[in-house]
This record gives sequence, structure tokens and C-alpha cells, in this order.
Amino acid sequence: ALFDKLGTFFPPVDVRYIENQTVVYKVLDDKLPLKQGDVILAIDGEDVARRREFYARLFAASTPQSSMRNVHISLLRGQKDAAAKFTVRGADGQVRTVEIQRTLASNDPVWSEVDKRSTPVVAVLPSGAAYVDLDRLKSGEVDKMFETIKNTPAAIFDMRGYPDFAAMMAIAPRLTEKKTPPVAMVLRPILEATNLNALNNGRSFYYNFIIPLQPREGDVYPGKVVMLIDETAVSRAEYAAMLFDAARTDTAFIGTPTAGAIGDTTRMVLPGNLTVGFSGQVFQFADGRRVQRAGIKPTIRVAPTVRGLIEGKDEILDAAIKFLQENKK
Repeated sequence: ALFDKLGTFFPPVDVRYIENQTVVYKVLDDKLPLKQGDVILAIDGEDVARRREFYARLFAASTPQSSMRNVHISLLRGQKDAAAKFTVRGADGQVRTVEIQRTLASNDPVWSEVDKRSTPVVAVLPSGAAYVDLDRLKSGEVDKMFETIKNTPAAIFDMRGYPDFAAMMAIAPRLTEKKTPPVAMVLRPILEATNLNALNNGRSFYYNFIIPLQPREGDVYPGKVVMLIDETAVSRAEYAAMLFDAARTDTAFIGTPTAGAIGDTTRMVLPGNLTVGFSGQVFQFADGRRVQRAGIKPTIRVAPTVRGLIEGKDEILDAAIKFLQENKK
């Protein structure tokens, strides 16, 4: 009902929250009067900050960065073929008004490709470091990936996205000589009572357990390890970061904090057929460091800029390459 009212169609434009602004991240039709890097000031005559605030109240989120990501996924929605009227400021500083039809449904397959990178999944960069895109790497490609990067002095693992579970479980053990180090501590709440009548007098406690790194299968990669992160890394992607942290305590995380939403989900249906979901367990680093409602914190914080977007730069990747060049020893 909510989406029926707000609309389920979008203009062929993807927007992101960059430098505290709503920015055109990608234009899916070259003929449109919008350009990558245009800053959106108003949508359908409404100030964009007010519109962001409205949508932020509708969608639950673990962290501010996750909230803004959720908001910008829905910010341009409306009714089918309805015109989306934008007031934008271009790279030249000039403000202009443009109008674009909402022609793409929210479930159109094109949206699943917006975030996909076009660079090679595995490559040796001109700097000599390896690059691995964990968002696209499949479990069957792990051995070949290690064969490609085995002689590189460092590897950059790009975790901006959502990984193949089997792939990340196979990669992390091959980054360390350690035998099954602890990765995460999980705490599950339990309410105990002798019978239903005694529930109010029952006792609640946590059942907790440690998740270890799986045994290694294959040679250890000896080079320096860097992981790229941002708010698109959520749940399984955050677990990938925890695996790498357990394998290599000196793993350098570069980018911005992750979403801070990890662990299984408990779902229940309320009267009125309203489905509610919430975290069903505490999921944290084995040493007690928090992930839920916090996210994985970068070792080196690097956030994209509007100027970098306009110039076609990947500023987080560039920062990782620079970091490795400055720390070759």
C-alpha cells in the first residue's frame, strides 16, 4: 500500500548521497538532459532536503549511512509515466530545470546492473598490486584468482557490494597461517520458564557461541591485504570484512563505514497483516567490537566527491593504491 501511494516507477536515473548532497550518480539514457555529477536541489517542486527527511522516516536503517542509501533508492519514485521535475546545479555552477518521465519500474532488471563495475574481476594493476572484485567473484574462480595474484606484493579486495558466500569463506583462510582463529561472537536471547503460566517469572539470558575461521585449503597469500568498503557493504559483505580481520589483523580497510546490519532476521506478522523484521541475534567481532548499528569502520576514511564523480575517478580505489605505494616496506 505504501509503494502504491508513493509510486513504483522511476526516471532512468540513479542518485546517491555524496558530500551531504543528492547527486546524479548515473544516467541510463544518454539523451536525457541530466549529467553525471549534477546536484539535485529540488524534486517535483519540493526541496530535496525535505524530501530526504520524509523518506528517512519511512524506511528503517541501522546507521545514518544506511539510511541515506535506502532513501536514495526511493527518492525519485512516482506513478507510471508521471513527469519528474528536477531543479539541478551543474558542474559549471549554473542552476537549471529539467523534466524526465518515470518509465522504469522498480523491479526492472536494469537496476540490478547499475552498481556493477565494468573493470576486470581479477587483475594485476599497473602499480603491481592485485585487484579482486568480491561483488562479482564466484566461488569456482577462487583458485584461479589466487594463481593470478600469488606473486603480487599486495592485493586490494573490493567489498563494495554483496559477495558470493562460498567464495569469501574460501578466500579468508588463505590469507593467514593461523589455525581457525575466532571471527565472530553470536549471542541469541533465550527466555526460559518451567511452563507457560510461569513465563512472567521466567529468566532471560543469552546463548552465545564463537564462529571460527574455516580450515585452509590451498597456499597462503603472503602479500599485504587491503579491503575497500562503503555503505553498500551490508550483512554478508560485513561478515567478509570480519573474516579478513580475523585472518589478518593488519588488513587495511579503506573507504567509508559499512551499513551496520548483520545477523539473522526474526520476522513476525502483526494484526492487519503487517510484517515486521528485526535482528534476532547480536553479531559482533569475537573480541566484542560492535558491528550492528555501527558498521565496519575504515582504517583510512575516504569518501567519494562530486568532482571525482564528474571526472570519472574511483577515489576509494585510488586511495588504496596510494596507500600501498607509500607503504611498500
